[in-house]
Amino acid sequence: MKLFWKFFFCIMIVTQICFSIGCYALIQTNFKDSLKREIESTYNENDMVYSLFSFNYSILRYEYYDEESANNQLSSLLSYQTMRTETPFQIETDSKVMINYKYFDNKYNTELKKSLKNNQRVYKVISKDDHYYINCIRRIQFDKINYFIGNYHQIDDLFINRSQQFQLFSILMIFIFIVNVVVSFVLSWWLTRPLNQLSSATKSLANHNYNVYLPVSNKDEIGELSRDFLFMAEQIQNYIEELKGYNQKQEMFIGNFTHELKTPLTSIIGYADMLRSKKVSEHELILSANQIVLEGRRLESISKKLMDLIVLKKHDFQFYKTSTTLFLNEIADTISPVLKKANIQFSIEIDEGEIYIEKDLMKTVCLNLIDNAKNAIEENGEIRLQGIKKDKEYHIIISDNGKGISEEDIHKITEAFYMVDKSRTREHGGAGLGLAIVNEIVNLHHASIHFDSVLTKGTQVTLILKEGKHD
Repeated sequence: MKLFWKFFFCIMIVTQICFSIGCYALIQTNFKDSLKREIESTYNENDMVYSLFSFNYSILRYEYYDEESANNQLSSLLSYQTMRTETPFQIETDSKVMINYKYFDNKYNTELKKSLKNNQRVYKVISKDDHYYINCIRRIQFDKINYFIGNYHQIDDLFINRSQQFQLFSILMIFIFIVNVVVSFVLSWWLTRPLNQLSSATKSLANHNYNVYLPVSNKDEIGELSRDFLFMAEQIQNYIEELKGYNQKQEMFIGNFTHELKTPLTSIIGYADMLRSKKVSEHELILSANQIVLEGRRLESISKKLMDLIVLKKHDFQFYKTSTTLFLNEIADTISPVLKKANIQFSIEIDEGEIYIEKDLMKTVCLNLIDNAKNAIEENGEIRLQGIKKDKEYHIIISDNGKGISEEDIHKITEAFYMVDKSRTREHGGAGLGLAIVNEIVNLHHASIHFDSVLTKGTQVTLILKEGKHD
């Protein structure tokens, strides 16, 4: 059974039971209060008969010395004095009935007087011929003779009134039942509405819609549950975003590593092809083999470092003092076969200096920038690599005479997956990840990078490194 119907039937049953008990208790309380008043009236009538009897008895007992004469005279006086009352009554002794006014049924007196003490009165509610009465009896003693004064008080109106109230109560119960159905339905809907909304939000969440809307206005347990659900949905969304970010980092790593494979592999293939295709001197053989080994080792090293930087977001790399002349010449040796194969003129100018860098990562930056310059050149290409010392800074400048970058695109080129010329980038095997990785590595070195470009004229990239150690 749904919670809605549980609420509905619970409210219905509890309301009907409470109303029934309340009305019944009210009718019975009213009946008992009325009965107490009628009992008090019965006692008053009995007191009246008792007063007449005691008054006349005190007078007659001095005039008549025999009991029979006194009783006969007493009966006559009481009959005369009470002839206008509507209350049936009876006065009797232990042995006989003295007065029986208005056909008083003395069988009830017989039942009541058995346990009576002197000057005590009791009552009993009796039913006779579809009528209801209060039968009251009192015991008194004069001259060692027991007298019993009994009287009836009719209370039909009391029972009729109660019967009418119960009939009205039955009709009212039907009306209350109809109203209760409507009210219980509305209350059940109101109580279960937040739960239905929560259920819909849960289904929406299960269908991968994490931007769920759930109105929360209550401060009760259901409102608290709704707030907890929204918090859970937000946490799930954050977790999903983290997973997406982690997945994107993996894609960036794979894309960037693939990108990084091209330049050293081209260099390795170039040197290996030279060794295979033509006869070289022993010196050239050693230089070419050494370059192949260096590039192979760099590939091995850079794969782990890119994983740490991109996927694991590690920043605790070791920085070493490096000669700019040796560093930039290594870059030139690596990239030369690639540029030569692409018929691009390559020149280099270096000011001697020292920089603190993570060599493999910074080499990745420079090779990425030179590779981007190569891809931007269509014909008669020229690329220039400069190392310039300025005060306490060292500038690495890479310039080309390619097609350039528009002012609109130049502010976005360091964003992941952004490509100025998508068709040309994909033609060269790129995924728009190179400069995003460059930016990561530059930030790791607390350095800065600037792009200056003019469409159809070319681009100049300036990498500014601080000389000496940095935190």
